[in-house]
Amino acid sequence: MARPLSPGLFLGTSAVLMIASLAIKVSAIRTCELGFPAGTTVLFVADPGTFSSTPEAAVYLANLKENRALPSGSTACPSVHVGKIMRSNVAVITTGIGPMAAALCIYDILNRCGPFIRDIFFSGTSGWSPQFGGVITNGTCETGAANSDGKIARLGDVCVSPYSINWDCRQASWSQTAANYPDQCTFPQQNNGPSAQDLFGQCQFTNVTRRELNLADEVIAAVVGKANLLPQTNKALQALENQYWSTMAQGTRVKYPTIPPTVPPKVWTYKECMEIDSQYFWSGAPWDMVARSYVAEALNNATGGSSYNQNNVLAVSAMEGIGLSMAMQRYNSLSSTRRPNSIPYTYVRGMSDWVHRPLTYDPANKIWGQGPVLENIPEGYKYAITTASSVVLVTLQTRCLTGRYSTQATGSSSATVGPSKDRPGPLYPCTFTLA
Repeated sequence: MARPLSPGLFLGTSAVLMIASLAIKVSAIRTCELGFPAGTTVLFVADPGTFSSTPEAAVYLANLKENRALPSGSTACPSVHVGKIMRSNVAVITTGIGPMAAALCIYDILNRCGPFIRDIFFSGTSGWSPQFGGVITNGTCETGAANSDGKIARLGDVCVSPYSINWDCRQASWSQTAANYPDQCTFPQQNNGPSAQDLFGQCQFTNVTRRELNLADEVIAAVVGKANLLPQTNKALQALENQYWSTMAQGTRVKYPTIPPTVPPKVWTYKECMEIDSQYFWSGAPWDMVARSYVAEALNNATGGSSYNQNNVLAVSAMEGIGLSMAMQRYNSLSSTRRPNSIPYTYVRGMSDWVHRPLTYDPANKIWGQGPVLENIPEGYKYAITTASSVVLVTLQTRCLTGRYSTQATGSSSATVGPSKDRPGPLYPCTFTLA
């Protein structure tokens, strides 16, 4: 055998062989430790059905092919299902209710499977401002005037936005909060709100990238022309809405539109609505004014403008958005996951109820009061779950029909589309069910 030119030559050859062997092994890994294939779309929901009796994952699971449930206790999430919806690799995950449960679950999934995730949707139920810009607004309601533009929000409407805000970031005394009680035309005063980051930490989650906005835009665009695929309201909810707005009209002396049940739910955009989270189930027109003012302030910060105020936004009350936002921002800021390897996300929230009762005005005493409680929690939540889920499913259907169901994670430079050797098994039809 010929004498080597130098001992280092053998060392270099060994290292090369070792690296090549490792590369072969890595290339053979097609799933993360939880079984997510590359390019998995993750569909997060919160409620397993403990509140409304309808699990927020119900519609997704009804459409999940090759459904494989991970054993309980294998993650920080109550349940994880992996499979396919239409032709997309999908994980349907229930986080549990509340922002802390959401954040812990989501970060565990990111930490273990982040490089295999294409994008993330968080969908579920939410309480809404009854009307775009509010039914009443301080500054005009003192004269007995209500908002008469007719842009009402309907049960089942959907808000698509990557932004969220923490409603609980508020410093106020009892006397400030309860000033002018019981007049509903009252804006509760405060010393500090969500913009006081030095006091509360981060409360406004609006520093998203173009990737998050692109994902939200994809969802919004997918529904255009396909509104007929969204479920129509049922008789019980239509009757409830008619009663709510007729009662409101008696109290405000404003005529509100009667929208036929055949008209599909409206999809509102991140330029009109925002998720505002709290584990305090607030209600009442004063709190809606506060919520809309927080939303407007956050949108102005997000856009770098000043055109938003409580007269041109909707507040969408939920709990888990800030948990997702915090987990995603922390994960996407890691040196290994920054663009182009960051994971885009957006919220898709269905309207299950109103954040306040119908209002009444007493002209003699110049006071706004509240009418009766009008709600149907089981039906409202079930319908909101279905409409929000259907918007996400329409997005996945559009990807299916156009061949844009990726076989690689979003950050991969080797992303491909359509059928490939990385996607074994049948090509499922580009259809879904809402039953």
